[in-house]
Amino acid sequence: MVAVRQSSRRRLHALKTFVGLLALLVVIIVCGVAGFAALSSLSEGERRSDIERYLDGDGVVVESRAGQFRARFPDSERNDTEDTIDIFGGDVEVTGLRADLGEDAELGVSWFDLPTAPAVEEAPGVLAAIVVFVADGIGGAPADGGEVKDSPHPAYEFVVELAGDALSESPPAIVTVRAVLIGRRVYQLKVDSTRRLDAVVAELAASFQPL
Repeated sequence: MVAVRQSSRRRLHALKTFVGLLALLVVIIVCGVAGFAALSSLSEGERRSDIERYLDGDGVVVESRAGQFRARFPDSERNDTEDTIDIFGGDVEVTGLRADLGEDAELGVSWFDLPTAPAVEEAPGVLAAIVVFVADGIGGAPADGGEVKDSPHPAYEFVVELAGDALSESPPAIVTVRAVLIGRRVYQLKVDSTRRLDAVVAELAASFQPL
């Protein structure tokens, strides 16, 4: 009788041990799957470039009181910019903000004011004339230019291709600009890269709002 009881206890102990090990195995498998999923998600995030993340909606909305606008910038350090361009025979001060977009690309918004605001019906023609001076200030001539039909304000988008510098080993650059006229202020929504990034300019323009 004692032997039977001991045998039963051994079987019960073995069963409990088996159940415990099985439960532990299930926990290990579940944790492993969850960890693999997390690592896969992290790897996927790491594989996305800064440009892809910006196009997917990442970034920070910046409000500029000086520029009287808000727009979504990459979540990187922003720098103030100052420049002077010649428009219709007179120097115009251009102020702006720019940020690193990754992959040797920069994104920025700059602005300058005209002496007076053109009439509504004249705005598209005035803007088309102004972009010639804007492109010259960048260092080239506007190419692939045209009016942006679906813009809430008069807008003209164009591209300036800049040759590389063999001495400084700088590669050729492509600057895509959407010039927007609001009242007497001209905004330049700009991306400077080694390739065309029209989608980024469109994404920047979609987030752009005058204050």
